[in-house]
Amino acid sequence: MIGTSRYILYCRTCGDVRVHEIQPPSHRKHALLATLTLGLWVPGWVVAVFRGRLPRCRGCGSKRSLPRLPSPVTNRQHQTRPGGSRHLHPAA
Repeated sequence: MIGTSRYILYCRTCGDVRVHEIQPPSHRKHALLATLTLGLWVPGWVVAVFRGRLPRCRGCGSKRSLPRLPSPVTNRQHQTRPGGSRHLHPAA
């Protein structure tokens, strides 16, 4: 099973840079539903796959963020500096 991907994006609803998550759909659940409904659930599965690609803000739950996705969040990007301030991107 694929895990959740995390990105740092600007949320238009919050008006701040926040962590956003993309959680992929459960393909096992959709395959079971498609089998039980004799294929009638396949269009719903396709919609779920494409709707799951939008990043969701962890602060407000909105899917209104920047259209481009930067690289996934790494541990290095969440380090705290000695003075206690956090930086979003590693210093070059």
